[in-house]
Amino acid sequence: MRSDFRRDRLTWVVYVVAAWFAYLQASPGLVVVHLRDELGLSYSVAGLHVAAFAAGSTAAGVVSARLERWLGRGRLLWSAVAVLGVGVIGLTAGRIAEVTVGSVLVMGIGGGLVLVTVQAVLADHHGELRTVALAEENVAASIAYLALIGALSLAAALQLGWRVALLASLVVPLVAWWSSRRVAIDAPPTSRVVRGRLPAVFWIAAALLFCTTAAEWCVTAWGATFVTDAVGVSTDTAVALMAGYFGGVLIGRTLGSRLASRHSPARLLAIAIDSAPFTAVFGGCAAWLRPRCS
Repeated sequence: MRSDFRRDRLTWVVYVVAAWFAYLQASPGLVVVHLRDELGLSYSVAGLHVAAFAAGSTAAGVVSARLERWLGRGRLLWSAVAVLGVGVIGLTAGRIAEVTVGSVLVMGIGGGLVLVTVQAVLADHHGELRTVALAEENVAASIAYLALIGALSLAAALQLGWRVALLASLVVPLVAWWSSRRVAIDAPPTSRVVRGRLPAVFWIAAALLFCTTAAEWCVTAWGATFVTDAVGVSTDTAVALMAGYFGGVLIGRTLGSRLASRHSPARLLAIAIDSAPFTAVFGGCAAWLRPRCS
């Protein structure tokens, strides 16, 4: 790790908030399999939960810059945290699809604002070392994914239900806010806007991000449901088995954080683009072989 990269209190607080967001971001895909059993939802209605989170996140990205200018970065961050928390409470309290889908939409709005603000804070705070900070933030998010699997499995073992695993996480932002009351979270002065076309490398990166995010959301949203239907295990077991996928994500992101401290972002992006076809071929072969080996 580069010796000039410092993890101060602000950095750790942002890491914690990002991990909490990731914990809840992955939750709709893992709890929708429970909601299908409890509420008798069809695949289409179940899919609306994940779509609602994505729609809320998209809307948050559109309005985040204006909200930051209006509220300030610090207020925006903690307001977004509050909105995300309200959505979680609504999801756990909902007993009909309209309420649960609407609550996940609220979660997406709050979560999208949290993510945008967190990444802006890390990028501005660490300057040229922002690649390292953002990579470590993703490692924290991956740890939170596994924590979610553990919390859901523990809640199932204790017969507490999945709702307890989500509601218990609301303690995390409260502790983060209390411990950072004296930490300034401000945006830097607005620089002069330079107009012009975005370079080709931006569109390459955007296309790669779009494809990888789509694949990731497909797995996180439907992985547990697929395992339940294909293998015939219980809902709780299917959720626990998702630890394999999230463990792989943690390994990959940890490796990426180490590489980010030694190589330029452009080089890492080139490696990712070159390796993507091999990953797609491997996944396609696995999907083709599964029904033939069962």
